[in-house]
Formats: sequence, structure tokens, C-alpha cells
Amino acid sequence: MSQTEETNMLEMLKRTVFAGIGAAVTTKERVESILQEWVEQGKLTKEEAAKMANKIAEDGKKEFERSREEISQNLQKAFGREKYVSEEEYGKLEARVAMLEAAEAVRQKEEAKTKPAAKSASKKDS
Repeated sequence: MSQTEETNMLEMLKRTVFAGIGAAVTTKERVESILQEWVEQGKLTKEEAAKMANKIAEDGKKEFERSREEISQNLQKAFGREKYVSEEEYGKLEARVAMLEAAEAVRQKEEAKTKPAAKSASKKDS
């Protein structure tokens, strides 16, 4: 997948998520309005309306989590084909490289210390 395709895909995903958030806010306001109307019309008590609102909110949270997980899995599948590393994997690799670089620096210092001694020992032998 090219960088442009990836950027377009992420932009489309962002627009979809933001549209979903906007719809959720609108839906919440609409549900609250309808429930309030029903209370005023005597179709529901305040307690029943509160229970309904809580149930709708809970169902919405569950659906949001389910959708989020599904989107995450689909993105992992899509990007998995491209052999991307996760942020966690990247952090581990970064730490490993830093550790190897530090070990190499120590090895080079030790080697530098022993080289002059080796040179002077070979001069004495001549």
C-alpha cells in the first residue's frame, strides 16, 4: 500500500469516526427529547424514562466497543499485510537497538585500550 493510499484510508476512517460521534450526540439528544415528551404525556414515569435512558446508553457503549474492536481488527489485517510493527513492538526494537549500540560502544572502548598495549608489545618483540 502506498503512502498516499494509506493516508487516504486513514482520512476516510477519521471522517467515518467523526460522523459516528456526531450521530451519537444527535441520537442522544433526540432520545432525551423523546423520553421527556413521553414523561410529559404521561406515557412513562420519570423513573421509567431514566431506566430507558440508561439502557440505551449502555447498549450504545457496548455497540461502540464492538465496533471499535471490529475496526481495530480490520486495520490490523489491512496493515498486517504490509508488515507494519505496532507501537509496542517499535518501542521494544528501539530499546534493543539502544542496548546494542551501548554494548558496541563499550566493546570499542575496550578494544581501543588493548590496541596500544598490543602495539607496544609488538614493538618490544622486534
